[in-house]
Amino acid sequence: MGERVNFAVILLAALKAPFRDPEWWKKILIGGLISPFPVANFVTWGYAYKVFIDGLNGAPELTLATWADWRQYFRVGFWIFLITLGYVVLAAFGIVAVISLTKGGVSSDLQTMTMVALGSVAAFNTVSPIVFTRFAEEGRIWACFEPDAIWRDVRRIVRLDYIQLCFLFYGLWTMTLIVFGGLPIVGIPLVSICQFFLTLVFSHVFGTLIGNRKQLVNPEVLESGDE
Repeated sequence: MGERVNFAVILLAALKAPFRDPEWWKKILIGGLISPFPVANFVTWGYAYKVFIDGLNGAPELTLATWADWRQYFRVGFWIFLITLGYVVLAAFGIVAVISLTKGGVSSDLQTMTMVALGSVAAFNTVSPIVFTRFAEEGRIWACFEPDAIWRDVRRIVRLDYIQLCFLFYGLWTMTLIVFGGLPIVGIPLVSICQFFLTLVFSHVFGTLIGNRKQLVNPEVLESGDE
């Protein structure tokens, strides 16, 4: 049973914690350099999911695991990819339906398609911590698509601090693109490394907040995420 937590305090602690690991630079560098590559990035998704699970289970601070268990990270990352793909497709259909109703049809121009794609990804990213909590609890992909359970968790979890955390994550994510994206040669690697670091930090914070709010008491359910 958890007490109410202050996300700002957790966030500041999570930003500092990785640097206490003597090999922090190596662990973050590996993840950052793998992240841009499709399929290979399943490993980094699984790694971030482990950080998220640690937060759900009440880990006092963000801990950087080794990369030795990369097969397990890849396997979990693959399940996360399937869940993400399913939600993005559903969100895209929903956005297209809204546009069709309000504008009398959907244009196939690049601007509209880009808006649908970005809107779909943004919509999923907002609820993804809640969705992945369902996966952690049940260990089944289909559990992530049960509307009544998702809606129940949304009502239980989403408060002003959760929304603030989402906007802060989006803002910092975008800032890395603005600050480093235009740099020649090193720009893309720097963006990738910074975004991987941010993903780990916010995975821990979201996990801690959700775990506290749901008052999770059975850590055995929240381990590997195997299907």
